Amino acid sequence: MIPRQAPDASRTASGTSPAVAFAAVQASPPDLLRVAKRMVWFKEPEETLRDPVFFLCHVMTYGTVADVATTREHFSDNHLREALRLAHPGILDARSWTYWHVVLDVQPVPPLPTRRLPE
Repeated sequence: MIPRQAPDASRTASGTSPAVAFAAVQASPPDLLRVAKRMVWFKEPEETLRDPVFFLCHVMTYGTVADVATTREHFSDNHLREALRLAHPGILDARSWTYWHVVLDVQPVPPLPTRRLPE
């Protein structure tokens, strides 16, 4: 499980700037495993939870109210903000992107992440 905690400025998630530290998932609670299984059907839930940014972006896009509530029991608002900051291109749609930036008070809303194709 990823602990709810304040950001630790001495650790980085991306290796380039201070970020909320996502701890390695050792033993995930059953309720979070159920959400992971629903959100990402093409991976095992444990594998999905090993990439918290990937998981959280899926929840923020496809999650029901119950999925979001369960996820927010285990992840802080800072974790959600960090997932937005590090979002993988192609997961969040424009509506979800804008909604979560407003809900988490991240203003102004930046452009959606895009894929960069090699030239």
